[in-house]
Amino acid sequence: MKYPNYIILNTFLIIFLLLCTLSYLFKAKLLIVTSNSMAPAINKGDLIVAIKSNQYEVGDIISFKHEGLIATHRITNIEQSDFNQNTKITTKGDANKSTDSRIIEVNYVIGKVVFIIAFLGFIFLFFQSSYFIYLLLIIILILLIEKIKNDKY
Repeated sequence: MKYPNYIILNTFLIIFLLLCTLSYLFKAKLLIVTSNSMAPAINKGDLIVAIKSNQYEVGDIISFKHEGLIATHRITNIEQSDFNQNTKITTKGDANKSTDSRIIEVNYVIGKVVFIIAFLGFIFLFFQSSYFIYLLLIIILILLIEKIKNDKY
């Protein structure tokens, strides 16, 4: 019964291709959440889709860059300048007790979180890990050994 394996693999490939296509069409960023600072709304291992917006509001969940890291938190305050050039955003993780000490300038915002896929990020993290490479090598060796065994008979 090899067909269930192909169905599972094809399902993951279709999901991956669909996410990549949507990401390209809507200029969205696919991000994997690596902490529980936004729990219970967003949990560690969730895959989120963030799309750049022209306007952000208090209560929006955004992903932003700060000191080489990417964080995803909820907007708690927006201070707008005269011409919207130096808009400052204050954020807070839902699971955190206080607001973030850093104030984000709007040009560091990657985008507004528009979609959350629970736990799918763990699968992508696994594919990026060295464990996946080892597993792939083991599978190739097993298939190679089976091929050699079958060729002898």
